[in-house]
Formats: sequence, C-alpha cells, structure tokens
Amino acid sequence: MRRAAWAPVAVLLLHWVVVWADVREQADHLVHGSGGAAAAFFALRWCQVFGPLLGATLAWTHQLAAFCAACTAGLFVELVEFASDEFLGTRVQTSIRETMLDLVSDVVGALVALLLLALLPDNSRRRSE
Repeated sequence: MRRAAWAPVAVLLLHWVVVWADVREQADHLVHGSGGAAAAFFALRWCQVFGPLLGATLAWTHQLAAFCAACTAGLFVELVEFASDEFLGTRVQTSIRETMLDLVSDVVGALVALLLLALLPDNSRRRSE
C-alpha cells in the first residue's frame, strides 16, 4: 500500500502549495482533478491488494469500486468545504457552479487515471504488489 499512498500525499502537498502561493482560483480544478486521480489510483491498488480476501473478483469490479471511492472522496471534500464555509466563515465555495465544476474535475481525474491504469501493459503483475 505504500506504493499507492504517495498519490494522495502528493495531492495534499500540491493543495498546500496552491494555498501558500495564493493561486487557488487558477489551480482549483487542477487540484480537484489530481485529487480524483489520486483517490482512484489509491483505491484501485487497495482493491487489488485486499480484494482477494473477499473471494474471486473480476478486474472491472476493482475499477468500478475505485471509481466509486474516488467520487465519494470528491464529495467528502466538497462537504468539508461547505462545513468550513458554514461554521468557520471561510469562502471556499464561491458558487454552485464552482462546486459542480470541482465535482466534475474529480470525476474526470478519476476516469482518466483508471483508463490509463487499465491501458498499462501487464497490469496483472502489479495487482500482487
């Protein structure tokens, strides 16, 4: 799992740099897309490592579970942003359009990552790692 945990950690570091550099508005969709990709990558690796404990599963079920996990993670981020705005007085979510585009970026990032991972040659060997 250490081989997969780097991706979400990298996105958290990217988010920190974006906030520190005060370029959130310009990089928001990049961060969300990267977050969706990282969450899908991590979830897919998790499914591939721990999936056999559940019995025989098909590769597409791992892809589907990873996609659902990434979408759920994106939704959770938006709920945290909403809670921050409501209870801490921040202005992270500027409009419903911005929130929806964040969710779209999460989904697109997850889909692109899963497609690229599916196209990698000899992906079955990585499942045992």
